[in-house]
Amino acid sequence: MAQVGHRYTVYPSSAFLELVVCSSLLLAAHLTGLVLKLNGHSRVFGFVRLFDMDLERNVPTLFSTELLMTGSFLFSSLWCVRRGQEQHSTIWLFLSGTLLFLAIDEFCQIHESFNVPERALVESTGFFFEAVWVVPYGIVSFGLLLFLLPFLHRQETKTRNLLFLSGGMFFTGAVGVEMLSGKDCDVA
Repeated sequence: MAQVGHRYTVYPSSAFLELVVCSSLLLAAHLTGLVLKLNGHSRVFGFVRLFDMDLERNVPTLFSTELLMTGSFLFSSLWCVRRGQEQHSTIWLFLSGTLLFLAIDEFCQIHESFNVPERALVESTGFFFEAVWVVPYGIVSFGLLLFLLPFLHRQETKTRNLLFLSGGMFFTGAVGVEMLSGKDCDVA
């Protein structure tokens, strides 16, 4: 019996353009929702909530989850291709699992569930309103970076730079933007 393999090709420039278009449309919908809110129309058939990037369980959350799932799939594909060629190819599988966890976390709001019980123990306001999950995730992210540095150092320059860029963008968006939005969520 012959084994049937699947082949697919990812074109980075096309993928980048598609992501820019999707992100721009989501941003335009979000900004439209903000304008509607400012003009006293906070519902508009659910449109405002459906595209509010500061909320969960909506289209931007679905988009973010899909991006993480796609990254997980691509990392697992890299592991399949490189497992016989690289000494430390299991790190690709580890990265795939990490992104899969982050996708599940984003969709199921695991990190958000830390906020409820911890609010009684830790009074956090301003930029540190979300500290009960931002700080532990930030520490884990820093540890992950230290763990991955030798692996990243062995990668081609372009691959290494793109991994640093994408990881930095994700961390800045996940933690940095969350801290900025937390400034407006002070508990009275």
